[in-house]
Amino acid sequence: LVEAWYESGGFPEYLDGKPTKSDYLQRYYTGIAAPALVEHFDATQDKTSLQIALAAIDWLERKYPASDRKAFHPSPTPWLVEALGALNSLRPKQKLQNRIFDLADHFVALQDTDLFPGRFWSPKGPNFGPPNIVRDAQATRTLLTALELAVNLEETRRVKRYRRAVVRALDNLRAHQYDAGGVDTFPNPAGAVGAVRFRYDRSLIRIDGVILSAMAFDEASKLAWQGKL
Repeated sequence: LVEAWYESGGFPEYLDGKPTKSDYLQRYYTGIAAPALVEHFDATQDKTSLQIALAAIDWLERKYPASDRKAFHPSPTPWLVEALGALNSLRPKQKLQNRIFDLADHFVALQDTDLFPGRFWSPKGPNFGPPNIVRDAQATRTLLTALELAVNLEETRRVKRYRRAVVRALDNLRAHQYDAGGVDTFPNPAGAVGAVRFRYDRSLIRIDGVILSAMAFDEASKLAWQGKL
């Protein structure tokens, strides 16, 4: 990751020297690399990892400002929020906190409260593609990060808003989860219990959707035990 970084263009789409073809994937991979580098710094105190993580986060902010709703995209944003949250835990700064809140607010605005309460998709657009459990789980984790931060900072109005959104989001994830008695169509029904479907209308199970949903439930459980949820 350290060798792949270049200051003017974030992380490349490819690691074999091919030119970047997709701005979206470049944004997505830069967002994923940032929390990994912060985690590496936290574990090893490697200053190079921290410097590149900060540079990647700054690059994303310049190209896709957190306060600009038109620059928001629900798929890469949760990785960035994970990095911002980790950085703020290490070195609290208001600038980091404001960016977390700005990005979380975009998710609240995107959340469905009518047809499928809790999912992160709006029929009014913009078009981010069909909703799916990976996006929903990641968006839920972003709101959990923002909720914990708001509680710690005693931001009462934000706490109420994020708490409502988190409860809806968790209900949505739970609605996607397979229980005993609802898995008879699978060749091995018992093996599907606890998994989550990719979409309401698709029985497909994707491992990343299961893992990220489990992470969201785990993080919510911790906040609930702490009295923050």
